[in-house]
Amino acid sequence: MATVRNRALVVIVLVGMCVLAVIGVGVGNAQDASPVASPAASPAASPAASPAAATGATLTIEGFDIGWRHEGKATAPGSPIAVPVAPGATVSLPNVGVAPHNFVVEEWGIALDMPIGGTVTATIPADAAPGEYTFVCTEPGHEPAGMVGTLVVE
Repeated sequence: MATVRNRALVVIVLVGMCVLAVIGVGVGNAQDASPVASPAASPAASPAASPAAATGATLTIEGFDIGWRHEGKATAPGSPIAVPVAPGATVSLPNVGVAPHNFVVEEWGIALDMPIGGTVTATIPADAAPGEYTFVCTEPGHEPAGMVGTLVVE
């Protein structure tokens, strides 16, 4: 009986988050923008010139309900973000949402839980070959709802 109740609660929460995403709450609203990410999102900045792309640098990818955000750009269903990274870079992953998230990059064996209100870090492998690597949140329903992005190793 408790399992049925738990599943029903999960479905209700996911439906509510999808409704919020559809009406625009937490998906790229100006009032939802991170003050830390804003300065780097100038039109003059290019991903290749971004300091976050340098080896050993730290960049931030926020998990929110229900998407990813980097330098003022946010994901939405069917619209992933591309984040330039360098081998050895550190990725700071704050969860600014109200649901738990995780950060998974299968090709590198990275799978980190992101507790609500917490921040975890991942390190891009020092031997990462140039290319594109998909990252997702594997919490039930999150990937199809838009929690998908690409790490671009240059």
